[in-house]
Amino acid sequence: MQKINFNYINSYSNKKGLLTGGTRKKKKKRPLFSIITVNLNDDLESTILSIKCQKYRNLIEHIIIDGGSRKGYLRLLRHYNSNIDYWISEKDNGIWDASNKGIKLAKGKFIGLLDSGDILSHNASEILKKMQNSKAKLDCLVGSVMRERLLSGFYPQKISTHLNIFPSNSGGFFLSKKMQKKIGLFDEKYRCSADYDLVYKMIKSQKFNYVCSKKSEILSKKNPEGFSSEYGFLNHLNEEFKIRVNGGESIIYVSLLIAFKVFNKLLSFLIKFDGNKFVKYKYKNIEILEIKKLNKFYEHIQKKKKFSKI
Repeated sequence: MQKINFNYINSYSNKKGLLTGGTRKKKKKRPLFSIITVNLNDDLESTILSIKCQKYRNLIEHIIIDGGSRKGYLRLLRHYNSNIDYWISEKDNGIWDASNKGIKLAKGKFIGLLDSGDILSHNASEILKKMQNSKAKLDCLVGSVMRERLLSGFYPQKISTHLNIFPSNSGGFFLSKKMQKKIGLFDEKYRCSADYDLVYKMIKSQKFNYVCSKKSEILSKKNPEGFSSEYGFLNHLNEEFKIRVNGGESIIYVSLLIAFKVFNKLLSFLIKFDGNKFVKYKYKNIEILEIKKLNKFYEHIQKKKKFSKI
């Protein structure tokens, strides 16, 4: 189980092709939450506005790592410069390289990702504040996330058979800065499952305390056509095999597990079941209400956008 060691830094030194901005130098108080957004020609403005509108915006540090997007994105970043704590724009080696850059810059007590195009819910900062105040010495915060359906909960006890044991790495999972240092950065050799690998390492190697929001306490709304959807079922299985074997699990056991998942996938086509037994599809009234509020907030953000074509 390889740990990717790192050190936290204040900024990236000037170099050819690197553009930077943000208000970090003007702020003396350390933030409670660092939110890292990785972007490459995506709906970055919606993500920025969703954070800008938070009740406790002062508790959030927003770091944007742009991978050298079209020129219009530089205009967008400079327009919202006063609403961004730190941003850089340069070509990178993909989403996990960019995410690692952001993690190194983080100053918050808790660190989370929010992919470009995803948005925080209207009351996300209130939910995060409530969660981090609920227990002493927390290592991770897990919130509900709206994708095609509402996902919630955290099931570390299921790690021996499942890697998808939390709603979403983007917008739904915050690690403490101390825990991040203990388990290291994302391993970039896993193209679609580096986030699962990181959580797997934490569960297998560390004692940790966590708290989950109520299902109705939605932290974010994700684009169903996001990053993970670009990779097929077999790509995810291949990387799960490598993660488990590299983590010291028996090749025979892992091979049998993968074979079972392939069988389960084939069976799902026949009985229309997605294989995730943790998900409940029936919503309570409070959950329906919060989903409506989230969708209304998303529509509000779309109306506030100034960069429809870039």
